Amino acid sequence: RPSPCRIGRGYSCFYMASDEMDAAGAMKISETLMRSERWEAAAAFLEGHAELVRGDFSLSWTLGWAHCKQDQFAEARRFMLQAIQLAQSARHQCIGHWALGLSYRRLGQYDQAEASLSESLRISDLFPARLELALLLMELGRSAEAEQVHLDGIRLKPKSRDRWEAYASFLSDVGRETEAQEALAKAHSIPGDSTVR
Repeated sequence: RPSPCRIGRGYSCFYMASDEMDAAGAMKISETLMRSERWEAAAAFLEGHAELVRGDFSLSWTLGWAHCKQDQFAEARRFMLQAIQLAQSARHQCIGHWALGLSYRRLGQYDQAEASLSESLRISDLFPARLELALLLMELGRSAEAEQVHLDGIRLKPKSRDRWEAYASFLSDVGRETEAQEALAKAHSIPGDSTVR
């Protein structure tokens, strides 16, 4: 029978008692909280179901992402590492390494960040990982390598508005305004409802 509880500051919901909860039920509740941008509530809920989290990729990743959204990157790193260990598909490995790389970057662990983001892209061409790697390389003063990351992404998906816009932003950041405007015009020539990333 569902029992009432309070999860996070000022939020209440109903959920099954812990001994009745399964991973699917926990994921459904955590997704509802995450969609509502209740990051603290989602983290508190999942941490209250630690046994389920320890055995499930999606729950571990979601808990890590909830910590990312609160700028708690040491905790995010912990759960992303756990999620990668639990990953059972290339897609899971890819998004796990992307989010882990993001966490490492925000913690100033740049070598680990580069390794994780490169691994994500080795597995699959994921735009958020590509953008994160380009930003990292810029932070490290390696602008030529950052540009190549952008160009490789555009070569793979030339009809991606997001990729052209990201490249335009890069060009503007390095003072190449004419080229930036050309890249932005290319981005705007792609239909706004394009789902290619």
